[in-house]
Amino acid sequence: MGLLASNETVKIYIDPKTGKIADEETELWVEVLKELPVSVAKILQESFGKPRVEVGDDGKQHIILEDMETLPIDFLARVIMNWSEKEPVNAQNVAKMRVDIARTIYNKLQEMYAISQ
Repeated sequence: MGLLASNETVKIYIDPKTGKIADEETELWVEVLKELPVSVAKILQESFGKPRVEVGDDGKQHIILEDMETLPIDFLARVIMNWSEKEPVNAQNVAKMRVDIARTIYNKLQEMYAISQ
């Protein structure tokens, strides 16, 4: 193990019926970076942005979260190196994923990369 993140990848298999991580090979899979480089971690941080704070007529502060992404599409597009779909992996195609599967993959990546929110 060195200082630089490797280009090695691992496959994550998804159960097509449940959208959950499968313990065995299935026809649905994504191949992701095994290690997270700092440059991609920065994309993750930027994808969530910062919540806006507004002061209401009542003088209370309100946190506005609408500008924040719930799933970091650009981050997913950078760590998914290959997948079982015919279309290429890019942000546009990642945005077309089933939300339950995208969320499952993101949750697994959070665990793999020790990302907390």
